[in-house]
Amino acid sequence: LPCFCGLFVAAALIAESHLRALRSRLRKRLDVSLRYASAAWSFALLAIALAFAATWRPECIVPSVACALLGWICISILGYAYKIAGFLAWQAAKNREPDAQLPALSAAVDLPIAYSALALLCAGTAGAAALANAGAPWQRAGCDLYACGGALAGFALGKLASRYVWRKTADGRAVHAA
Repeated sequence: LPCFCGLFVAAALIAESHLRALRSRLRKRLDVSLRYASAAWSFALLAIALAFAATWRPECIVPSVACALLGWICISILGYAYKIAGFLAWQAAKNREPDAQLPALSAAVDLPIAYSALALLCAGTAGAAALANAGAPWQRAGCDLYACGGALAGFALGKLASRYVWRKTADGRAVHAA
């Protein structure tokens, strides 16, 4: 019991520290990866709270695991993927054509697709957690939403990378990173 309280307080302090850092940024608009991180940390705190509740109510165990795995870990990984995959694709294109005028990474992400994916991932996580003890047909609904969000996020990541990897040069030649 004290362990869960300490874990929750530590996670809340880390989240608060992140929020302070975000407020002090020069650019006030959050990029897509930071929005994914914000959603992920929200699910992390919810997972800890549900784990704490599970010490009295065992039916909270599965929702806690759903929030931790689907909401915190997977959404965090996808958020980092926008930065990492985008940077690697940008770097490959820059190595191939050092003088190329490449779009900034923030402009290369298809935001409507990325944010739609995040909304589906969050709704799917919340649905999977809320319906975890409701029986198989209901559980599937949350997981289906999550799967749609994951597929959409994968599409957004692929589209991001392709903007740099398969593109046309200034003279109209099609090039791709080798």
